[in-house]
Amino acid sequence: WIPAQLNGEDVKINVVLLINIAAEANNKKIIVTKYQYPKLPVHIVTDTTTAVFIAVQKPPLYPGGDDSLHRYLNENIVYPSNLLKKKKGGQVWVSFIVEKDGSATDIKVVRSPN
Repeated sequence: WIPAQLNGEDVKINVVLLINIAAEANNKKIIVTKYQYPKLPVHIVTDTTTAVFIAVQKPPLYPGGDDSLHRYLNENIVYPSNLLKKKKGGQVWVSFIVEKDGSATDIKVVRSPN
């Protein structure tokens, strides 16, 4: 990731992605139909050295932009096989931290369809 910035300084940010998933007819693959960053409230922090933000002036960007992120999600998401067999899609909420160096840490599925 390209790190988030606040006042021109790279900062850590908590990112939440809401991913809409549809199961393909062949029962072997999922399709990410949409993803979004839910709107979160802004909080003010004066110490940016250790703070993890939820809103910044310049949000993190996936290298290559939204098209690259969409392609990455489609190629790498592992979806429960029992839901694929039932052709059942749904919404998945994923939370992670984009560090100051752009790495993603503390990756968690916050909510899943099952």
